[in-house]
Amino acid sequence: MKNYVYDNKDNKNRLELEKENNIHRLVELAYKKKLNDQQQGELDYWIKLSKDNEKEFQKVTKMFEYTDRLTDMQKINCKEDLRYLKQKMTQRNRICKLSRNFQKIAAILIIPFMIGTLLGVLQLTKDSVEISMNKFETAFGVRSQHILSDGTKIWLNSGSKIVYPEKFVGNKREVEIYGEAYFEVEPDKNNPFYVDLGTYKVKVSGTCFNIENYSDEQNISTYLEHGKVDLIKEINGKEMKLCELHEGERAVFNKAKKEINIIKIQGTRYVDWVKGKLVFRNDYMHEVAVRLGRWYNVEILLDGDELENYFFTATFQYETLEQALNLLTYSSPIKYRIISSEQNIDSTFSKRKIIISKK
Repeated sequence: MKNYVYDNKDNKNRLELEKENNIHRLVELAYKKKLNDQQQGELDYWIKLSKDNEKEFQKVTKMFEYTDRLTDMQKINCKEDLRYLKQKMTQRNRICKLSRNFQKIAAILIIPFMIGTLLGVLQLTKDSVEISMNKFETAFGVRSQHILSDGTKIWLNSGSKIVYPEKFVGNKREVEIYGEAYFEVEPDKNNPFYVDLGTYKVKVSGTCFNIENYSDEQNISTYLEHGKVDLIKEINGKEMKLCELHEGERAVFNKAKKEINIIKIQGTRYVDWVKGKLVFRNDYMHEVAVRLGRWYNVEILLDGDELENYFFTATFQYETLEQALNLLTYSSPIKYRIISSEQNIDSTFSKRKIIISKK
C-alpha cells in the first residue's frame, strides 16, 4: 500500500500500537482479576468510548478464556486415569470393559472440545483482522493520494480523512470519508465498494466519483464523473435504495431537511481540484470563502450580509492567496484585510484570518 503524503504515519502507527498493547494488558489483568482502582477506571473509560471498544474487550476476554481451556486440556493424562481405574477394579473383564468405554468417552468428548476451541480461536483471529482499521489524513492546505489494498485510488482534499481496513475481507469493501475525496474504484461486481457517510452510503462496483462530507457543512454531496452509483441506507441489515446517480449528476443531501436533490452538472468543476485547480462557476460568496479557506489554510470571514448575494466565476491554480483575493476584488466591489497568525499557549500558531467587506 502506497502513501504519498503523511510523513508521521510510522510514528502514529507506533503510538497506536503501544496504546492497543496497553489496553490488551489491562484486559488481561481484568480477566485475572488483578486490576487496581486506577487501572479499572482507565479500562472502564476506554470501553465506554465506543461500541467497537466494547466488542474488542469481549473478544480479547474470550481469547484468554480459550487459551486457558487449551492449557487445561493439555494437562489431561488419559493413561494415568486408566491406570488408576485398573487398580480399583478387581475383575479383569470389567476392567477391560470400563477401560474401552473410558477411551471412547475421552475421544468423544475431548476431540470435539479441542476442535471447537481451536475454531473459536481462529474465528476470533479472523474477526480481529476484519475490524483492524487504519486512518489516512491530510492537513489543511494539503492534497494527497492514497491507494487501498484492492487497487482503488483515492485523492484527499484539504483537511480530509479516510478510515479503511488494512485488507478487505469477504465480499464487501467499505471505507469512511470525512471531508472531500475523489475515488477511482477498481471494478468488482461480486465485491461492491461502499463509502459510509454516516447518514447513508454510496455503493459502487467500479467507477469515478467525488464526495464532500465536511462535518461543519450543511450538505453532503456526491458527484459522479464516470459509471453509476447508488445511494443506499441500511435498515436491519438490509439495503434500501434511496436514489441512483448517472454520469454528470450531483446528489446533494441536506442534513437538516433530510432531503436529497439530484442536479445535472456541466463540466468537471467538482473534480478539477485533483489536478490542482480550484474552480468556481457562478458560486456565491459564502461557498467561495469556505473553499478558498480550505485551499489556502486560512479562515475567511465575511463582514456584511450583502456579500452573500455576490457570486464569482474563476479558476485558480498557481496563484498565491493574495493574488487570488486581488482577482476577486477586480470583479466585485469588495476589499480584504489580512490578520496575521498568532502564537498559542502550546506554541502552535493560529490560522491567518481574512476579513472581506464591501468597498
